[in-house]
Amino acid sequence: MVADVLVGVSNYVGCFSGNQYQNATLQNSTINQMIISGAMYVGGLVGLSQGTIYLVDSKIQSVRISGPNYVGIILGSSSTIFFSGSSSASIYINEVLKADCAVLANWQNGC
Repeated sequence: MVADVLVGVSNYVGCFSGNQYQNATLQNSTINQMIISGAMYVGGLVGLSQGTIYLVDSKIQSVRISGPNYVGIILGSSSTIFFSGSSSASIYINEVLKADCAVLANWQNGC
């Protein structure tokens, strides 16, 4: 369980990795009460994922993510993400700083 996380740098910001090149699995995990901000590629788990991410029986709740470009609750930008047994109902957005940001990942500039 990861709780009470506060991260802030300029680019490639994520709770587990700023820039991920290979496939990764997050299993039986809970991320709770997280505040992450950055300039570009900002995500709750990974800022920029260039591999596949598998979420298996995991929860992400009470997160606050902010930044001007490529911002997402789970991934700032990614090629592929798979959910297995993970509860999307457990993803709560307490505060969205920009109304047009995507919930899972945003591939557009100016989110």
